Amino acid sequence: MRPPVNGRVARASSLVAARCSSAAGRRLCEVGWSLYAGRRLSRGTPSTPTRLRGHDVIGYDKAPADTPAARWIATRADASSIVMRNREMVDMVDAAAAGAGLALLPCHLAAAAPELVRITPEVLVVRELWLVYRREARLSAAVQAAIRFTIEVMEQARPALLGDAAVR
Repeated sequence: MRPPVNGRVARASSLVAARCSSAAGRRLCEVGWSLYAGRRLSRGTPSTPTRLRGHDVIGYDKAPADTPAARWIATRADASSIVMRNREMVDMVDAAAAGAGLALLPCHLAAAAPELVRITPEVLVVRELWLVYRREARLSAAVQAAIRFTIEVMEQARPALLGDAAVR
């Protein structure tokens, strides 16, 4: 199953899970986000990540506009710098790789796109990733095995998910 990409759905799901007595969850890890650009970016890259004004920037659509990444972009790029808005990370990766503008992306996703160049060595935004499941399902041996497997895979992927940078 694909995780929700809509910030409101994700937040609402976490609120429901937190309030529902039959839900259980476990924090898996943190996911680091950094600033990326395509190798063919026409306007060049900013001297510092806090100075995005005057650079073409790929922004976030209304749906995920209240996420940390969208807020980070909104405070550093004026509206005239936003060349396109999108809600899908894969589309943002493709647009940045094609040279449409700078994009704040999850490091593990951007690292898989060889056409992208990481502009900032540091992680700029961190989001937590949680595994949520029905408490009753935890009693099932198959669900327990899936939970253990997911935790193991996420532990192994931790450096890539963090963006190979130590964070809090």
